[in-house]
Amino acid sequence: MFRRAWIRRVTFLWLLTAVAHPIYYALYIVPLPPAQQIDEPSFAACLLIKDDNDLLPEWLAYHYTVLPLRHVVIAVDPHSVQDPAPILQRWQPYLRYTIWQNGDDSLRQNENKQEQQHHHHHHHALVQRQKEFIKKCSEYLKHEGAQWTAFIDTDEYVIPNRLNLHNDEQLVIDGHGPHAIQNISWHIRQHLPPMGDATTVAEILTKLQFAGLVGSCYTLPRLLVGALENRTCHHASRNTFPPLSTLRFFQHAVKGDFRLNKFGKVWMDLSQISSQTIQSTVPRNIHRPYKDNCGPGAVHFPDAFFYINHYLGSWERYSARSDPRRNREEWEKRAFVDDGSPTCESGVYEWLPRFVEQVGGEARARYLLEGT
Repeated sequence: MFRRAWIRRVTFLWLLTAVAHPIYYALYIVPLPPAQQIDEPSFAACLLIKDDNDLLPEWLAYHYTVLPLRHVVIAVDPHSVQDPAPILQRWQPYLRYTIWQNGDDSLRQNENKQEQQHHHHHHHALVQRQKEFIKKCSEYLKHEGAQWTAFIDTDEYVIPNRLNLHNDEQLVIDGHGPHAIQNISWHIRQHLPPMGDATTVAEILTKLQFAGLVGSCYTLPRLLVGALENRTCHHASRNTFPPLSTLRFFQHAVKGDFRLNKFGKVWMDLSQISSQTIQSTVPRNIHRPYKDNCGPGAVHFPDAFFYINHYLGSWERYSARSDPRRNREEWEKRAFVDDGSPTCESGVYEWLPRFVEQVGGEARARYLLEGT
């Protein structure tokens, strides 16, 4: 067991150092010219939305850049009054999209009755709809040849969990206090590239998977980001783009505080999950769809290679969605979280210049972000 773990570690470190790189980030990958990017590692996503048209453009732009997202399957909640099609049509030159139609009218009628009876039934109906969509979306994307597929929401953003060293003694300082680097996960996190680097999440995952450090399902811990607005993170505070969540809100809950952050979310490599498993298994829930592949729903934050920023948003945004669980009291419990860490620590805002460059300039970027 120890020998196998040692071999995996040596293999991964060799993979890191085998790539020629002019800067110290060991996972730095020189971007290929556009003509050579046909087979670039990419992501698909299964996305269930309800009146999220103001969130969708930023979510698409961010994940198009960072993952990179190239195919999204969207299920529109039957009670939604907004149509995402006009937004998606703008994205046709950049990614594939599929709008999934739930044709089971009896299911919808049953949901209406349940929701009229009690708030608990409202949540139960949502969970059932999520499970059905996960199954159908996974079957479809498996057939389409998709590999890594994300199961996250429009207020959730994938972030590489890069380790920031604050002093020469290599102590890590976060919401838990100072720590010494402990294990291979922490060593790898030191070498994850910053958000402004051209390396994508899919490229990092390919290396982690080759080294045996990531399996067919990966659980990302979530981190609640509150409603306190940023006015100091240089580039983010000076940009003239529409108000974007990833540029407005940075203060977050303590990492690993389950009370606020709740269960994580997953992405799965559908190429490693058999069609029989997908067709014959009823997904457990959105946090852990296939328990035999995905493991526990709660993940130790310091060991994670990636995590999810879960944006609460302003009270106006939070209350806009019709949901009996979304009241002022619940919003205020989360709005003013602050773990005491530097406000700009994650560098999330650095995705925007990458996006502008990839789509061909500021005018095109503004067009794609229109409506946020």
